[in-house]
Amino acid sequence: MMWQNLYGVSDRGITLLLKFMEAFVSMLASLLEVPMLTEFAKIFPTSLYKVRKLLGLNRDKFVKYVACPKCHTVYKFEDCYRVNSRGEKHPLKCSAVKFPNHPQKKRRKPCHAALLKKVISKDGHGYVYPINVYCYKSVRETLETFVRRPDFLKKCNAWRFRNVPNGVLHDIYDGQVWKDFTDNGFFKTDYDLSFTLNVDWFQPFEHSPYSAGALYMIINNLPREERFNPENVILVGLMPGPKEAKKNINSYLQPLVDELEQLLQGVHINDGTLFGNNYRGALMCLSSDIPACRKCGGFVGHGAMRGCSKCLHAFPRAAFGKKADYSNFCMENIEPRTDEDHIFFASQVRNASTPAEQKKFEYEYGARWTELNRLPYYLPVRFHVIDPMHNLLLGTAKHVVEVWKKQKILTSEHFETIQSRVDKLKVPGNVGRIPRKIASGFSDSLQSSGKTG
Repeated sequence: MMWQNLYGVSDRGITLLLKFMEAFVSMLASLLEVPMLTEFAKIFPTSLYKVRKLLGLNRDKFVKYVACPKCHTVYKFEDCYRVNSRGEKHPLKCSAVKFPNHPQKKRRKPCHAALLKKVISKDGHGYVYPINVYCYKSVRETLETFVRRPDFLKKCNAWRFRNVPNGVLHDIYDGQVWKDFTDNGFFKTDYDLSFTLNVDWFQPFEHSPYSAGALYMIINNLPREERFNPENVILVGLMPGPKEAKKNINSYLQPLVDELEQLLQGVHINDGTLFGNNYRGALMCLSSDIPACRKCGGFVGHGAMRGCSKCLHAFPRAAFGKKADYSNFCMENIEPRTDEDHIFFASQVRNASTPAEQKKFEYEYGARWTELNRLPYYLPVRFHVIDPMHNLLLGTAKHVVEVWKKQKILTSEHFETIQSRVDKLKVPGNVGRIPRKIASGFSDSLQSSGKTG
């Protein structure tokens, strides 16, 4: 395990190595006929799970909730079954009602989806198991691990001693949101921490459409070169698949918001000092790609009529199925969104008694309810950032290269040269994939058809 950590070997590589070593030990035991080796081969771990269990490295410190596979409502496991007189557990159905105030009684029916499944073990005993599991990791427990590291708190407070010229926006500390928190007395002590929340979905399996989601936070107090390191990222929750939740992820945000409410008041953390200290935390920023930001931040999709999360400009469609009209985008004539109005209309959407009423509010203002609005300091419009990576670094950059190609500023020879230099790069294993189709992606044939690699 130390060797894996030192050289950055993947989990899959270590697993293959363990299986090889188990086969090697078994072969030695068979050839030498040594009883001790035979017994050792039987208990030799062939997976990382078994290794960590033998070494006492318990990484499975998640609180496991049961998630409804249909409506994504989250339950505690003990609330998902009833026990009869013989001690047998019988699964219950999802009791969530989407429109509890609907004027028609038949429209107030619960979801009624199955939450648990019955499983028979090898010894014939039956037990119940969740169909979908939402794994949540306590932010407080993660912080207790972090603050015990040498110099961690020192790094978190290095921002107080920066020397930045006036008027220069060098980091998040120079922004007005950070200054407003400071003026309200939030950063008075060295134990006040600020967080940025990110939500993203990924496919954990190859050649499979299964999509899982992750909630994770970074600590803004850390220096920029430190805060995004994997060891400093707070993994909050893992949302189950096989598909993303539609419109919002409020049920998955509830445990996090509950903890953030406690962190705002302050929680005592044993940080290795004699008596520990009182730590406070606040969510200052929501930074995700556009679809995730809409689901988490309480906005309608970017393809809706009021799809902008910063203003109330309408993007009409000429007909059903047509693309939205993004023209006439004049900043002087645009009404900006306000946090107060947005929260009000989001509350209207949440309290709507019928689907038609809910759609009406969403259509008129482009707002949806998010559990983050429960935080007294959270400003949904102000605290979310516009996705710069996909827009500027990918979308706009690719468009500029296409224009340069069209105007013959860049030729095929230039792309071949760029490709040859990229192919010679040797990058660490923890760096994501680098582009391998630069030359072919901007070839004349694809350019003429309007496609890029």
